[in-house]
Amino acid sequence: MKTLSVVIPVYNEEKTIIDTFEAVKKADSLGFMKEIIIVDDGSTDKTAKVIQELEKKHSKKESVLKIWKFIWLSEKA
Repeated sequence: MKTLSVVIPVYNEEKTIIDTFEAVKKADSLGFMKEIIIVDDGSTDKTAKVIQELEKKHSKKESVLKIWKFIWLSEKA
């Protein structure tokens, strides 16, 4: 299956990253499996903590995820 990758670069986005993630997650992927990658460029607010919470909520056990790089894969298109 083909995958659509969406990269979301963030810097001090603790107040907006959840809404941004949810909007991208819900967007039409035109039949492709969707991969969302969030890259934090050294935020000084709580962005990394918010990303960690997204990881816990949306990651699968078989995924290897890191704080600064968060990847979410849709199960089906």
